[in-house]
Amino acid sequence: MIYFENITKQFNGNYVLKNFNLHCKKGEATVVIGLSGSGKSVAIKHALGLLKPDAGRVTVDGIEVGKLSHYELTTFRKRFGMCFQDAALFDYMTVAENISFPVREHTKKSEAEIADIVAEKLSLVGMPGIENKFPSELSGGMRKRVGFARAIVMDPEILVIDEPTTGLDPIMIAVINNLINRLKEKLSGLTCLVISHELATIFDVCDRIAMLYKGEIVEYGSPEEMRNPKNKIVQQFINGQEKGPIHIN
Repeated sequence: MIYFENITKQFNGNYVLKNFNLHCKKGEATVVIGLSGSGKSVAIKHALGLLKPDAGRVTVDGIEVGKLSHYELTTFRKRFGMCFQDAALFDYMTVAENISFPVREHTKKSEAEIADIVAEKLSLVGMPGIENKFPSELSGGMRKRVGFARAIVMDPEILVIDEPTTGLDPIMIAVINNLINRLKEKLSGLTCLVISHELATIFDVCDRIAMLYKGEIVEYGSPEEMRNPKNKIVQQFINGQEKGPIHIN
């Protein structure tokens, strides 16, 4: 579904991505791991067409993203759902208004149809009946799930998830991980691209794991392969070791 081919991107002469290659298969969840500031978010922005590579190309379902016009990008991005790290809900809107925002922006559905869609998505994330609450009335985990409901309200083909469990307790981490797996089952063919540092998330929700280091993917494999990696960089990261090839300033 998503191919990153020899992507190079630099800012002010500093390379963030260099010969970055990654293949995200249709219907699978690919988790990208790496140090903070290693370029994971920059890579995702290329898939969404928010950034253009200095070299290389990104194709999504055969479409080269970098060649799309502004108008074509607007239509293209409707194929994506985005789950932000902090949920990014509008505080002044109710839960129903937050979730229905993309529907109101991009469709001409009636109020009754929109209400049915919101109720359906809230049930899917395990939070029925909270349409009239405001984000300030919700816990962190609840806001995350509302964020997921908004991300899937347009029935996307690709779900991009940025640090889904950061700041949550172990029980809520399990809830969010189970939610991601449930969405993969319920939404047939859904492709997920995930950024995460949480080991529980890395191994519980993914089909493939890719380790980004110094601008390129240094290891790519299944959860089983990555639990006992041969690569010393991945070993150090997965095991949380201070000493190793990764030098912390």
